Amino acid sequence: MKFKVYGAVYDNILINIVRALSLGVTYGIIETYVPLNQIPVYRILYILMLSLPFISRNLWLWIGDAALCMLVQDITYWVYINQKPWQWSWYYPVVYGMPLLYPVAVAIVIAAYWKACYKTLGFLKQAT
Repeated sequence: MKFKVYGAVYDNILINIVRALSLGVTYGIIETYVPLNQIPVYRILYILMLSLPFISRNLWLWIGDAALCMLVQDITYWVYINQKPWQWSWYYPVVYGMPLLYPVAVAIVIAAYWKACYKTLGFLKQAT
């Protein structure tokens, strides 16, 4: 019985990861064709569009999904237009040719999913 519950928790997180990846890739490609960054409230719109679809009662899961989606969107955008992020933008601090945003975002995603897993499993243990 325990293994089925644990499997369901991990399947739920895997489904959220796939959703975040697909939305990030889709938005990254759309952004290359539609100049959304010309809109004055672009950053607010960006955060809302990439975080609202993942609203969850589990805050850690929501943070992990939103951070992963934003990371994948940014990488997809730069790969799709075939440029390096620091060629164009002044706000990307770069070390050894890689924006510092990416390792920080990967660390946030891993920590958030880790916490989401254990928070969900902790609630399940208390209920039994």
